[in-house]
Amino acid sequence: MGRPGGHLEQENRVEARTTAACNKEVLEWLKWDSIGAACDPICGGCRCGKCSPGGKEMSLADEKELEIIKAGLTFRERDTHSDQLHWDAKYPWKVNPVSLPNNRKAVEATFLRTEKRLMKDPLWKEAYLKQVHEMVERGAAVKLTKDVMDSWKGAVWWVSHLTTPNPHSVTMPVRLVWNSSQEFGGVSMNSILLKGPDVLNPIRAVLLRFREGEHAAIGDITKMYNSVWLEEQEVHVHRFLWRDSPEDEIEGYAVVRVNMGDKPAGCIAQVAM
Repeated sequence: MGRPGGHLEQENRVEARTTAACNKEVLEWLKWDSIGAACDPICGGCRCGKCSPGGKEMSLADEKELEIIKAGLTFRERDTHSDQLHWDAKYPWKVNPVSLPNNRKAVEATFLRTEKRLMKDPLWKEAYLKQVHEMVERGAAVKLTKDVMDSWKGAVWWVSHLTTPNPHSVTMPVRLVWNSSQEFGGVSMNSILLKGPDVLNPIRAVLLRFREGEHAAIGDITKMYNSVWLEEQEVHVHRFLWRDSPEDEIEGYAVVRVNMGDKPAGCIAQVAM
């Protein structure tokens, strides 16, 4: 005969087990639950653990790049680009862009391949042409005269543009993308540019503000990167080639606003905003 209460003790016994998947889910939940509370101090290129908590989220290198980008932004009432209030941007170069080689021949070869691909599909050709014309019509790009190109004595670089399929759109089946990372002679425009830090609003700050009120709103800035104009030097390192038809002569154009594909474009646009 067992001792009194023995059966009851057996029934109340609980066996706990854990799995790798369970542990991962718990850790992931704790990570998001502690958002805004955890501190991960950074001091330059190392993590010494001696920094005072609650401080900066950027490394010293990021802070330096951010200051260079800020110093390159100038607010203007009007200039040769525009009669309206706007920001002008000087890019954060690692080295003087004058060191860039003449890459026109390489970019022309890329352009001819892109043109040949577009000619195989009339819908792609029409959509691509429309995007180039739209950039010119709204002032994000300009056609360069021979006199302007010949008289410019500063750095020159040609940026290639490529086709990217856009299967989720019926009206725009292909998109124009800029390849600022295309190398020529072992160098590209992006390779001699600083990127700048990520200056997007931290997700924890967005979530906290979202919970402060009763209503939330969301908005979008049309062509945000193109809202910032380029300085004259930056314009001439954004030259590109275009013609509407293979029967026409290839002509020189230039992007005159901060351009998607450029390494520091995101940081410049965010800081200017």
